[in-house]
Amino acid sequence: MASIQLKSLYRGILRNRGIVFINVFGFAVAMTCCILIFLYMADEHAYDRHNVDHNRIYRVCLDRIYPERNVMWAPIPPGVRDGIKSEFPEVAEAARIRQEVFTVSTDRMKGFDEKAAAVDESFFRIFTHEFIYGNPATALQSGESVVLTRSMAEKYFKSTDVVGKSINIGNGRLFNVSGVVEDVPPTSHIHYNFIIGLGWNKAVDLNVWNNNFGYYTYILLNEGASWKALEEKLPSMSKKYLSAAESTYDKWRSEAMTIDSSFNRSLTFILIQTFGGRPR
Repeated sequence: MASIQLKSLYRGILRNRGIVFINVFGFAVAMTCCILIFLYMADEHAYDRHNVDHNRIYRVCLDRIYPERNVMWAPIPPGVRDGIKSEFPEVAEAARIRQEVFTVSTDRMKGFDEKAAAVDESFFRIFTHEFIYGNPATALQSGESVVLTRSMAEKYFKSTDVVGKSINIGNGRLFNVSGVVEDVPPTSHIHYNFIIGLGWNKAVDLNVWNNNFGYYTYILLNEGASWKALEEKLPSMSKKYLSAAESTYDKWRSEAMTIDSSFNRSLTFILIQTFGGRPR
């Protein structure tokens, strides 16, 4: 009985091979598209989840409103970090990140451009890093200290056990390696090969509020704190630290660290939108 049914099915396929091909091919294309969409969404939702406190990390950004236009800034002036940390007790930690590119060399290897993150000491208390060598609590206490990723340490020293060794960064300036961390995961929205403290450049005033838009500012909220309640209080900070004319243009916002947060703008979403060449 089964063999008869199989023969009948086979003959039916031969008689209608064109229709069968279209159906099977269409089904295969549809399934492939579904799988690709699923993989894409899974990858997007995986961003920044390696951070232990990812659901409490927010980025502060600025929607600057002018009479004829408005401009949204993700990089903002450096003074905002200290202001938001001192004004709002619900903010447990705050850190600035400035992305740089430096020419790096050692006695053995010269002339490679590397991506750097210049950050506050509190950076490691907000963002999770696995230290292979060094102490995150003290790694950036000196303006001459540098923390390397595993790949960079192996590239320049052929080893990860390099704490205490020296490396030239920028115009021949000597930095001491104070730590080595695992490479930044590909699902991080921030990428760098080494980390230095913001204090490396003594000529920069980190207290300005109305210019030097080059610092990404992140906050870690206390457990149970509401980003929405904080956002409603941000304009008062702007009025306190800026002149009346300047503060009328500024509308401060916070952006959630992960896409499933209660806020409607996530860093994952920011990754695929740009404004003036800068991440929104």
